[in-house]
Amino acid sequence: SPGAPPAQPPDMTGAADTSAAYLLNVRDIPSARGSTVVTQGVRGQEDPIGGRNSNRTWWQIDLGGGATGWVSAYYVTARDTQSVPVTFQS
Repeated sequence: SPGAPPAQPPDMTGAADTSAAYLLNVRDIPSARGSTVVTQGVRGQEDPIGGRNSNRTWWQIDLGGGATGWVSAYYVTARDTQSVPVTFQS
């Protein structure tokens, strides 16, 4: 088949986040500047966390269907994150 295979999402560690904001922007990269909002989460929504940036200010979440996005750690409560790997160098 033409083209390269799609990138595989990181393994999810079982960690979850709960949005503290009413509507939470989920971005394509872990930055408020220069990023694109790919979707929005709602308060109380939980998503598996599969990665983080190196200074733990952003979490990479599983959006389903192999898609991932980034949420600011400031706006979520994350749990069980001890083994979440760094998937983006800040």
